[in-house]
Amino acid sequence: MERYADVIKQMEPLIVTCSEGIDHISKLIEQGLFEQSIMLFTDVVNAFCEIENALLNMENDLPENLVEGLVNMLNDSIRPVVEAYETSDWNTVQTTIQVQLRPVFIEWKERMNLEVFSSIASQ
Repeated sequence: MERYADVIKQMEPLIVTCSEGIDHISKLIEQGLFEQSIMLFTDVVNAFCEIENALLNMENDLPENLVEGLVNMLNDSIRPVVEAYETSDWNTVQTTIQVQLRPVFIEWKERMNLEVFSSIASQ
């Protein structure tokens, strides 16, 4: 849909930046730069919130339950990372990012490409 063209153009590089941020968070934790990893994780979560808001604005033009499923998928993988950060359990933060957040994010990104961007482009 034409009215979403600009939103999608902004969303795609933001998704790439989130991916890079997730990778960099792990590196910061490995280096013992925990406070910096918290700030970067906060930035990544804020970016996800912006993407979520954009998706919610497109919801009526996308297949039913798609936006809710995508939002829940990502939120469910972020929550355990937040909980580990709250207890300063850096090993759990690292493991949860590697085992849960990163794989879910990759799947989420693929679904965004296949289901959201292609649905909008075909309208």
